[in-house]
Amino acid sequence: MDEWKDITTYSQGDKERIPSVYEFTIGGFRVAIHRHMDYEKDRWLVSCDALRINKIKLSNKDIEKAKLEGLQFVNNVLRNYSLLHHPIEREIEKLNTEKPPFTEKQK
Repeated sequence: MDEWKDITTYSQGDKERIPSVYEFTIGGFRVAIHRHMDYEKDRWLVSCDALRINKIKLSNKDIEKAKLEGLQFVNNVLRNYSLLHHPIEREIEKLNTEKPPFTEKQK
């Protein structure tokens, strides 16, 4: 079963271990809900390298709500990509059925 994992790296001297990176992997996609030092301390972000999603700010400060918001964002990106599938497929089919242009040797 797929589940979220805390993949935060901690220093040995950390007295308090507060998670700052959660990862969810499905179908080869790694989705991370994380914090980053360039943002507010309580700001959650979403990243997914496979989709070139990098440090998108999430509005929820609660981690469980941020996980949901992050997955919804990734899902919307995937949905937009899937809308391109049919036009691309039609163009491939069209190119496969068209006769190639004449070359100099065929004249």
